[in-house]
Amino acid sequence: MLARANAALAALTCLLVAGAVRADDAHYQNFNPGARGAMLGGAYTAIADDSSGLYFNPAGIVDVRRANLSISTSLYGVERQLTFEDQPDARAWADELSARPVSGAEINIIPAAAGVALAFGRQLPSGAFPHGVAAGLVIPTYRGSVHRQELGAAPIEVTSLSRVSDRTMLFSGGYAYRVGPWLRLGGALHSAVRLVDTVEEFTFVDTSTAGGDPVFLSTTSNLSVTNASLAASLGAKLHPSRRWLIGLSVASPSLSVFQRGSFELRTARANFEPAADAPTALESSFDRVRWSGATLTLRARLGFAYVRPVDYTITLDVSLYAPTHYELVADRCQVDYVSEVTPLCALLQDGATDRTVSERVQRQSPIPIVVDRQPTANLNIGAEKLLRGDLSIGLGLFTDLSSAPDYQVDDDGNLTPDSTRVSNVDHFGATFSVGYFGAHSLSRIGLSGVFGTGQRARATNPGSRFIETADLKVRPVNTQEFMVYLFWSSTFRYGEGRTRLSDAEHSI
Repeated sequence: MLARANAALAALTCLLVAGAVRADDAHYQNFNPGARGAMLGGAYTAIADDSSGLYFNPAGIVDVRRANLSISTSLYGVERQLTFEDQPDARAWADELSARPVSGAEINIIPAAAGVALAFGRQLPSGAFPHGVAAGLVIPTYRGSVHRQELGAAPIEVTSLSRVSDRTMLFSGGYAYRVGPWLRLGGALHSAVRLVDTVEEFTFVDTSTAGGDPVFLSTTSNLSVTNASLAASLGAKLHPSRRWLIGLSVASPSLSVFQRGSFELRTARANFEPAADAPTALESSFDRVRWSGATLTLRARLGFAYVRPVDYTITLDVSLYAPTHYELVADRCQVDYVSEVTPLCALLQDGATDRTVSERVQRQSPIPIVVDRQPTANLNIGAEKLLRGDLSIGLGLFTDLSSAPDYQVDDDGNLTPDSTRVSNVDHFGATFSVGYFGAHSLSRIGLSGVFGTGQRARATNPGSRFIETADLKVRPVNTQEFMVYLFWSSTFRYGEGRTRLSDAEHSI
């Protein structure tokens, strides 16, 4: 009976066509904070003269002319991921798009960034100040997805549900000092909090058995992990001439200061395992797990800007990232509650099995829990043109390349046990925006589009994750992604200061 159930299960779950769950541990440039930083496509290291300088180059915050409050909000219009067995063509694109229409769950309005900056001290003849401080909050990633599939009809029915929430919040504070007319130095401290919650539900029913007893399996897994970490960054900003600016910043790897997590598995089955002592079984286990490793790695940004006052600005940034390794779930044998079954950790302690907690979660989690990031680099280019005293347009281009290592496959095309499961998709993006300058505010509205191409790991039989006797096979599939969203941002300025856009933003 078990063999028949597994065969039917494999035949049905191979038909699942829902897109893979969105969870992104391979990319670094998910969001460019700040009004002007987003307008210039993230090429902001050499300017960084508002609260978003905390994330690009903390030395730039001393160039704030007035106390200001910055708020950015993004309306995500479309965020889709398409997978293909072979090289995609127009027909494959149409089939994938029609298989899952855009739903309201893919449209999110979130506060992406907010910050305040203030320059102080004895005012210099140029109108600048010797000291600057800033504080800010950024949500660089806020991903959520729900995928539900109902396949088959009586006597065999399969239902699956995957729900993922992946949120990161970054709190920062910094100080900058004007060393002289051509040099500024600054530093910032960053506190990052990441919250990951996944729920996977799977139900299989077969009422076609000869004995009349239906085969039933219902299993639910829930992974919840919280990690808080600290990192620091240092920056320098040079003005070698009136029109040229150079910025350099270096950030340290993150140091974990708080971690907490759990993995819960509940299973109910009837006649699914003939060897079982009872025709029915209810199982529940709850394991405490922990986060391990640095999410943020050692990284450096080098930026150049050419500024022609009252006319245009051109910027270029190069970012470098060192390798890192971390695990959303690391081994830790601490069981809080178990009912009707022996806990996995107890089995480990008794030597009954050589499997670890992380291996079990790796099998049953809908997202990768072991992440390796290789050295990588990204490029940002931006340009802004002043049309008149209160209106400007901006264009930006950027890369967001995958830092995941290449997939390792066996002779059958399946991923080896040691291969990464993290997506290997390179992103390329562009932004276009319009800015308007008022008496006390500077607002920008624009569009950002991202296209990605590469490969993503996907289980050939998603339901097999929940069946210990089934052979779990994961293989790379060709993937293309696209994201188009509308963003709005404003900077509110307080106190006396310059009143023209060209003077406020382009004066050296």
